[in-house]
Amino acid sequence: MTLQAKREFLAKNSYAVPKHATVFDEWIAMAFDEASDYVKGERPTCGAVSEIDIHNDECDARSWLWEARVPRADYSVPPLLPKRVIFKRSQKELYLDWVVSEKVLGYAEAVEHIALVESMADESDIPVDAMIHFLVEG
Repeated sequence: MTLQAKREFLAKNSYAVPKHATVFDEWIAMAFDEASDYVKGERPTCGAVSEIDIHNDECDARSWLWEARVPRADYSVPPLLPKRVIFKRSQKELYLDWVVSEKVLGYAEAVEHIALVESMADESDIPVDAMIHFLVEG
């Protein structure tokens, strides 16, 4: 897929607040018998994005159905405050090593970012299940 095709794909499948909630609700109604089936991990009858094949038995379909992005900008108040980050087991240290080795942030920012990740990170063999548990149980 070319860079331009990727941009077009992303633009076609991106929804801003508040439209995203309407689109999500419409898809939930179409893809599940009950809205709660999404949280329970039931397999949907169709994906939210037709180009993504969700019928691979190797993965949890919820992993490919809905995600949120926050545009890069300088915000006076963060639009989204993370509560929990769940890595696949042993991936947290690899990620933190990458942050340091690739110097993607300045020293002070890296220290702050690593502390933030450490304060809310967990690891799981199946991260999507751990996140659903966190969302349901709190």
